[in-house]
Amino acid sequence: MNSLTRRRLLRKRYQRRSNRLSWILVALLGLAALGSVGVAGAVGTVYYVYNSYARDYVPIDEKLAQTNLGLTEIYDRGGPESGVLLGKLTNLDAQLLAPVTLDHISQNMVNATVSTEDNSFWDHPGINIRGILRAAYENYVGGGIGSGTGGSSITQQLIKNVYICPSVSDEKTRCTSAERTVDRKLREIAYAIELERDYSKEQILEWYLNQISYADRYIGVEAAAQGYFHKSAADLTLAEAAMLSGIPAYPTLYHPRLNCLKDGTESCIIDADGRTTITGPAKQRQ
Repeated sequence: MNSLTRRRLLRKRYQRRSNRLSWILVALLGLAALGSVGVAGAVGTVYYVYNSYARDYVPIDEKLAQTNLGLTEIYDRGGPESGVLLGKLTNLDAQLLAPVTLDHISQNMVNATVSTEDNSFWDHPGINIRGILRAAYENYVGGGIGSGTGGSSITQQLIKNVYICPSVSDEKTRCTSAERTVDRKLREIAYAIELERDYSKEQILEWYLNQISYADRYIGVEAAAQGYFHKSAADLTLAEAAMLSGIPAYPTLYHPRLNCLKDGTESCIIDADGRTTITGPAKQRQ
């Protein structure tokens, strides 16, 4: 099955929305994005600009397949023939990656991630309009790019990680807040809308949870669950999920091991094998 056929089969039922409504949405989002990076744009050019970026969109499964070609597989003592695949390492960054399907991720983790990162994820078309408008206002009153909170949806964050500044890319500087350019923000918006037209929310969230960094070079929730708690992502408790879901945005504040060192046994315990067990106040985080 070629990519075009696959994309057509995976399009969701709300894809056939009004052209007029789509244009208005794109225009509003484009203006909001331009405002969020402190640049004024002409209203009449927004739709044209959107299409110019959307034309470059490549199906995400193709991008992920290209990325996976650069990964080194890590097995236990049985090796590739009879052993267990422990994960994958990116050749450039030596980051551990262990992708799993959404049904192998705890519902606690799913709920905590959506609540923390994008609580309107299940309802929006790829862009959190309120989040973008809030970020635009905060950047405006704050005096410049990066002075406010982010307004990116889960879908936009996935786009950024896969298309704009992937972890295996040599251009890591493009991931910094200083590089929040008009070009990057508009590309995020266009690609996010295209992605949501092609795939279900569940598939997008699965990709996100497998692509996001959880510090300590753990890429994806399975690698993080194994690395921090010595368990599968399917078995994460509410407290563990709450802690992990905060790491992408606040890697120091919610880092399990740093929190243990800071709070001692009142919050969690690190055993001789490096496994983290949450025992106290961290259980209350949500």
